[in-house]
Amino acid sequence: MLENWSKMKKLPSPPNFQFLLDENVSKNLKKLLQSMGYEVKTVQELKRQTIKNTKLLELARQLQQILVTCDKDFLYYSYLPTDSIILIDIFPMIDEKILPAFENFLNNISPNNLKGNFIILYETSFKIKTKVGL
Repeated sequence: MLENWSKMKKLPSPPNFQFLLDENVSKNLKKLLQSMGYEVKTVQELKRQTIKNTKLLELARQLQQILVTCDKDFLYYSYLPTDSIILIDIFPMIDEKILPAFENFLNNISPNNLKGNFIILYETSFKIKTKVGL
């Protein structure tokens, strides 16, 4: 289901979500999220570079954080109802496109849709993907 930015409600401030950034996500996204008041960890900070995707998903579960990635392999996994993933599907993958799209997305998504969903983020919209259980 494609959502229009204009139809979404504002996310309350300060946000109460924590993000885990995959190693393929720009460091500038971390800076943006922190400037918006979010708590953010990166795979590099946790010294988990080259972690397998299944282990990365388990780590996000353990930390109860929203996983942000550019890795389309996550489209093919099974998920728990509590898993929260944002897949960035924006090309070219440059900060000038990704950062404004992510900020606009967060400013307009309903908090109920952010947690416990698999979200594919496009430049001007997003899709909540139906999850297949384990």
